[in-house]
Amino acid sequence: MTRSELFWRNLSLALRRATRDQRALSNLLGAFALLSYAAYLLWTVTYLGPWGSVCLTVVMGLGIVGAIFINKKNARDVESVLSLSSPSALQINDLREHRIRLANILLCKAIVVDRANNEKLHRMGKIDPRREGICRRRTLDLARRPELWQTLSVEERDLLISPEGSWKWDAVWPRIIRIEDVRVLRWILKIDPILTPFEFLKPDLTAALEITTRPEQVIGKGCLPPWDLRPAQQAAEQMLNRCIAEGIHRGFLTVEDKEARAQYIHLAQTLGANQSADLLIGSTIVAETDRQHIEWVAQAALRRTNMLTTVIKYLNSSPEEKPEFA
Repeated sequence: MTRSELFWRNLSLALRRATRDQRALSNLLGAFALLSYAAYLLWTVTYLGPWGSVCLTVVMGLGIVGAIFINKKNARDVESVLSLSSPSALQINDLREHRIRLANILLCKAIVVDRANNEKLHRMGKIDPRREGICRRRTLDLARRPELWQTLSVEERDLLISPEGSWKWDAVWPRIIRIEDVRVLRWILKIDPILTPFEFLKPDLTAALEITTRPEQVIGKGCLPPWDLRPAQQAAEQMLNRCIAEGIHRGFLTVEDKEARAQYIHLAQTLGANQSADLLIGSTIVAETDRQHIEWVAQAALRRTNMLTTVIKYLNSSPEEKPEFA
């Protein structure tokens, strides 16, 4: 998802929910204020004319320069500032070696998701007989790179080698849901500028298919530092807890601890009663979302939480460490 796409989706969502959600109304009012200011500037330029606009710009520029000069003149010298420790440069870990391992893991995840999706299509009878074997050859040729073959588990290697259409159903779904791992790693490695929010999440496997068809995408130097991943981790945990609370409240999820169950039910009832406080799945609050979507988003949130937690731990460790990904 691009930033412009995210902007227009947020705007559309705000328009649909403005009458019942204070958060959406606030966003619309903010956008209106920004547009009003832009219109005011345009009117000012039109009213003053070219020379008047130049004079206004010069006056504002002189004011800014004067403020900077006054601030520098009143600033204390470095020697006069009490320092409790000697100044030192901020040490930032070099993440280039970490990125290489994460890129290999991304490729492995995408390979498994691509093949699992192909197995699903086989069982649904949606594979053109003329295209049988293409996905297996593509994914297996990519997986046989030495650095990737060693990263894959023995079970995953056996599945990739097996003939098309031979996977059991219980092997397909647990690997298709790993598409969320692919989304997270694409964002961490700066292939995608945005990690798709849960409001706009769709069961789309394009992120994995793009990697297996054009694996050169993973080549690069960019890697987000661990502190930039924590807000996304916290948001994923929040969504996971909200879906669990709703599931317990409706009765399709259970928890043995009576105190924890009461807390989850209270959370679901409190948030569900407030359109402006509950989390969103699409344009609907969790309390009004059907069970199927809640279960799907809960699984995606769990995968996202676990992936971000593992990557944060790995980026804070030595690149020689072997992160354990589910």
